[in-house]
Amino acid sequence: MAVVLIPSIVFATVVIAVGLHLVEENRQNRAWAELILRVAPQAVDFSEAMLQERRLAMVRVAHPGLGSDELNAQRLRVDAAGTALLEAASSLSELTTGAFDASAHQLRDTVRRLGAVRARTDSGTSTVDEVYQAYSLLTATGGIAVGALVPRAPDVDSAIALTTTATLLRTADAISAVHALVAAADAETALDQVALQAFATRVGAYHADLDSLAHKDDPTIRQRLVQLTSSPQWRQLVEFENAVLARGAAPSERDDPTGPLPTDSAAAQQTLGLMVNGLLTLWRTNFVGVQQRATDIADNAVRTSALTVLGALIIAAVTFVLTSWLASGLIRRLRRLRLHTLAVADTELPAIMARINAGEAIDLTSALPPSDFGDDEIGQLAAAFDTAQRAAVSAAMAEARTRGAVNAIFLNLAHRSQAMASRQLEVLDAAEAHEEDPDKMELLFKLDHLATRERRNAENLIILGGERPGRQWRYPVPLSDVVQGAITESKDYTRVTLHRFPDVSVNGGVVADIIHLLAELVENATYFSSTTAPVTVSGGLVKGGAVVEVADRGRGLSRQELHRINRILDSPPDFGIMHLSSDARMGLIVVSILAGRNEIKVRLTESDHGGVTATVFLPPTLLDQRSPSAPVGAGGTRPLLR
Repeated sequence: MAVVLIPSIVFATVVIAVGLHLVEENRQNRAWAELILRVAPQAVDFSEAMLQERRLAMVRVAHPGLGSDELNAQRLRVDAAGTALLEAASSLSELTTGAFDASAHQLRDTVRRLGAVRARTDSGTSTVDEVYQAYSLLTATGGIAVGALVPRAPDVDSAIALTTTATLLRTADAISAVHALVAAADAETALDQVALQAFATRVGAYHADLDSLAHKDDPTIRQRLVQLTSSPQWRQLVEFENAVLARGAAPSERDDPTGPLPTDSAAAQQTLGLMVNGLLTLWRTNFVGVQQRATDIADNAVRTSALTVLGALIIAAVTFVLTSWLASGLIRRLRRLRLHTLAVADTELPAIMARINAGEAIDLTSALPPSDFGDDEIGQLAAAFDTAQRAAVSAAMAEARTRGAVNAIFLNLAHRSQAMASRQLEVLDAAEAHEEDPDKMELLFKLDHLATRERRNAENLIILGGERPGRQWRYPVPLSDVVQGAITESKDYTRVTLHRFPDVSVNGGVVADIIHLLAELVENATYFSSTTAPVTVSGGLVKGGAVVEVADRGRGLSRQELHRINRILDSPPDFGIMHLSSDARMGLIVVSILAGRNEIKVRLTESDHGGVTATVFLPPTLLDQRSPSAPVGAGGTRPLLR
C-alpha cells in the first residue's frame, strides 16, 4: 500500500503546488491588469497636461506678454496629474517588486526638474529652444514608463498592444511638439535654424509613426488614422508643414529674405491640436483595451488552472482508487498465500513428518498438492514454496529411510547383546545350582551381577531404538520386590539402603519398565555421589498412586542443570545416534522414554543432605493393591527379580 500511496500523494502534492502557483500567478496578472486600468487615466492626464504646458511655456518665452494666466492654470493641472501618477506608480512597484523602480525614479526626477524649468521660463532667462528641449525630456518620460510595462505583459498580444500604445504616445508627443513650435514661431520672421531642425525632425517622426500605426492589425487604430489623415484639415496641415520646410529658416539666418510663412498657421495649430487630442483619446482607448484583455486572460487562466488542478486531482483520485483496488487484490492473495504456507508449516508438514517417523509411505503429490495462485509472480512464489516444502519432505523421507536402516542395525546389535546376556545368565544360574564352594559361588554371583548390568545396557539400546525389552511378568509383583530387583541391577548395590515399602503390587505388564527406570536412577545416584556416601530408596502411598524416592548425598546439581534435566524427563527428546556422543547421561533419556510410555512422573529436586532426590510417581493404573496369589517368577518360584 505504501508503494501505491506514496506516488499518489506525491503526484497530488505536485499538482496542487503547480495549480496554486498558476492560480497565484494569474491572480497577480489580474491585479496587474486592474492596476494598469487605474494608472492609465493618470498617465494620460499627466501626458496631456505636460504637452499643453510645453506649448504654453514656449509661447510665453516667445511672446512674454501672452498666456500667463493660462500657463499658471495648466501648471496646477500638471502638478495634480503628476501627484496622482506618482501614487499609481508606487502601487505598480509594490505589485511587482523592482520591476518599475527605474521608471518611478525617473518620473520623480522629472517632476523635481519641472520646478527649475518653470523658474527659468518665468524669469525670461530661457530661450524657446531651451524650453523646448527641457520639456521634451520631460514628456518622453511617459513613453519610457509605458515601455517598462511591456516585459510584464501576460501574453504576446498584450505586449504588442502595449508597444502600440507607446507608439501612440510618442506620436502624440511629436505632433504636440510641432504644434508648440508653430505656436511659438513668429509668423513674420519664421523659424530660426534650430527650431526649423526640430520642426523637421518631429514632422518626420510623427509621419513615420503614423505610417507604422496604419499597418497595425488593430482595425480600430487603422480606422481612426484613416479618419484623421483623409480630412481636409490634414491636407492643409501637410501643405503648411511643407511650406514651413520650403520657407526654411528665418530671414535673418538665410540669404533670401523673401518668402514669408503661410498665413494659415492658426488653422494648422488647430488641426495639430485636434490630432494630439485624437491620438491621446486613441491611446487611452487602447490602454483600456490592453487592460481588459489582460483581465480576460487572467480570468480565463485562473479558470483553466482551477479546472486543470481539479481534473488532475480527479485523475489522481481515480488512479489511487484503481491502484489501491489492484494492490488490495495483491495483498489479499499474499495474505492467502501466507495463511496457506503457515497452515502447511504448522499442520500439514508436522502430520507428514509424524507419518514419516511412523514408517508410513508418503505420496508427495497427494500429501502436498500444488497451490493454485495463478501464473504471475505470486503464483511463481507459491510454486517456489511448494518446491521447497516438497524438497524438505523428500529430505525427511530420505533421512527417515537412513535412520530406519541405522535403527534396524542398532536394534539388531542390541537384541544380539541382550540375547547373549540372557544366555550368560542362564549358564550362570545352572552353574550356581551345582556349585557348593562358597568362594566359587561368590565369583559366580559377581559374574551374574555383571551379566545383569550388561543385559540392562542392551535393553537401554532397545528402548532408545523404540522397542520394548523382552522381559515380561504375567502376575502382579510387590513394589518392594520391584525396587529390590532394580537395586540389584546397579553397580554399587551394596551402598543402597532400602526402606520399608507399603503392601502394594505393580501390574506385571509394566514391571520390566519400572525395574529398568528405577535401576537407571539408582545407578545415577551411586555414580554421581561419593563411594562412601549412602544412597537411600524409600516409598509410600500418596493420594492417587505410589511414590518411590531415590536420594543421594552427592555433589548435587545447579538450578539450571536441574531445570534442563527435568525438561528432558517431562518430554523425551527425539533420540538419534548423535545423542550417544553428545549426551553422557543416556540413562536419563531412557528414564524419560519409559516414564512417558507408562504415564509415570519423574522429578529431580535438591536433597536436604546436599545431593539430589529423584521422585517417581506411579499412577494408580499401574498398581494392584491386592496381595499376590501366584508365584512371581516364570518357573513357579519366587526368585530375586533380575
